[in-house]
Amino acid sequence: MILFLCSGSEEYYAVLWDRRSKLIVSKLSHQLPDPDAQNGVSAVAFHPRDQEVVVSVADDCKLRIWMSSNRKRQMQSS
Repeated sequence: MILFLCSGSEEYYAVLWDRRSKLIVSKLSHQLPDPDAQNGVSAVAFHPRDQEVVVSVADDCKLRIWMSSNRKRQMQSS
C-alpha cells in the first residue's frame, strides 16, 4: 500500500506528503547558494523497491538521492 506521495515544486523543493492525512511530511530542498536563483524541482520518484528512498532532479540538472533517517542508520551500521 502506498503511504506517501512525492511531488516537485517551482520553489526548489521536492515535497513528501502523507497520503492519508494529506499533510506535508518533509520538504527536500534544492535551493542554490544564490537565494534569488530559480531551481524548480521537475521530477521525483521513489526507489522501486524501497519507499524510504526518493530521487529528485531540479532545473540545475542535479540528481539528489534522499533517504529516511531510518534507512541512513541502517546503511551506516552495515
